[in-house]
Amino acid sequence: MYFYVDGKPYGPFTMGKDGFPIAGEVARHFRREKGYSAVYVASHLGDVSERWVLKMEHENRVPDSITRRRALCLLLGIPPMLLGLANANDFNAPETVIKTGSFDIDVYTNGLSVLWDSFHSGVPISTILKQVNTTIPTLRSIESKDINLTLSGYYRLASRLYREKGVYDLAEKNIEDSERYALAGKNDYLYASGLLSHGRTLVETGTIEKGIIYLRDAYSRSLDDTSGLHGTASIELAMALSRLPTTAKDRRVIEGYVREAQKEADAVTNDGSFTSLDRGIVSVYTVDVLMHLQSRQGIEDMVEDASTLLQPQHTWRHALLDILQAGYSLETHELYGCLSAMERAYDAAKSIDSVYLLGLLRELGNALHSRYGDEKGVQGILKKLKIKPSV
Repeated sequence: MYFYVDGKPYGPFTMGKDGFPIAGEVARHFRREKGYSAVYVASHLGDVSERWVLKMEHENRVPDSITRRRALCLLLGIPPMLLGLANANDFNAPETVIKTGSFDIDVYTNGLSVLWDSFHSGVPISTILKQVNTTIPTLRSIESKDINLTLSGYYRLASRLYREKGVYDLAEKNIEDSERYALAGKNDYLYASGLLSHGRTLVETGTIEKGIIYLRDAYSRSLDDTSGLHGTASIELAMALSRLPTTAKDRRVIEGYVREAQKEADAVTNDGSFTSLDRGIVSVYTVDVLMHLQSRQGIEDMVEDASTLLQPQHTWRHALLDILQAGYSLETHELYGCLSAMERAYDAAKSIDSVYLLGLLRELGNALHSRYGDEKGVQGILKKLKIKPSV
C-alpha cells in the first residue's frame, strides 16, 4: 500500500502490525533510489558493516535507536514518518504534515557533517544538493530559536554546492541567508564562516576587490579563533590578493598570510574531518598562490608536500591540486606531466559533477591547445574538454 507524507504518496510498502510500513523495505527502496551501495551507507552511518545494512533491509532489522533511524532518514532522504518517527494514525490523510517539533536538532547537525564529508570525498554534487534543498524547508518549519545555527550551516553548504555547479546567483543568495541566520543565532564563528564563503564566491566571479573586503572582515573577526577558521581566512586572503597586480610590498603581505596559515595549520588539532584545517590543505592553496604570483621558487616542494600531506579521500582537493600541477607542468614544458595531471583531474571532476573544476580545466586546455594543439597525445584531453582541435 501507499503511505502519504505531506500529501505525497510513498510506496508501495507492506504495512506492519504497528501501522507503519516495513522499515527494511523503506530503507532498501530509498537506498536504491539514491543509487547508494550498501558499503556506502555503512561507511556513512559509522560502526556498521555492509552485511549489517543488507540484513537490516532483508530481515527488517532496523535499529530501535531513534538516533540511528534519524541518521538513516537524513542520509537516504526518507521522510521520518516512514521509519516510525511519528504517529502511525497520521498516515490516514493525504494532507499529513510531519510534526517537526518532536525531532532532535542534533540529528540534522550531525547530518550536515555527513553531507560536507560526502562533498569532499567525491559524492556527486547534484545528489548532495538535492538532500540539502530537501532538508532546509524542514528546518525552517521548526519553531525553535536553536534552529538558526543549523540553518546557517545548511545554507552555507548549499552556497558551496551552487558555486561548484557554477550557479553563482544562487550561491550568493544562499550565503546571504547563512549570514542572516548566523546573526539571528548570535554566533560569531558561523557569521565569520559565512563572510569567508561570501568573499570566496565574489573572488571566483571576478569581483576580487569586493571579495577581499569580506575576507578581511572574516579574518579580523576570527583573530581569537582556535579551530582553524583564522588560518583559512589567512590563506583565502593570500589567494585573493595574488590574483591582483602586485608590487614587492604586496608580495611580502601575501607571503605573511601564507606563513600565518601554515603556522595555524600546524597548531590546530586535526580531528580527521574534511573541515579541519591541516598542512595538506594549506599546501594545496599555497601552490595556487605561487602559480598566480608566477613564482616557481619552492613550488615543486610545495606540490610534493600537498600530495603527501593531503588525505587520500579528499577527492575535490586532490583534483584541484592536479589542475595546479598540470598548470605548472605546462609552464615548465613538461607535456607528459601536464597531460597525466589533467586526465586525473578530469576524471575526478566528472565523477563529482563539478562545473567549477571543469571550468578550470577548460581554461588550462585552451592554453594547452595554443601551445601543443598538434602534439601527439594532446587531442584526447582536448576532445574530452570539448576544445576544438587545430584545423
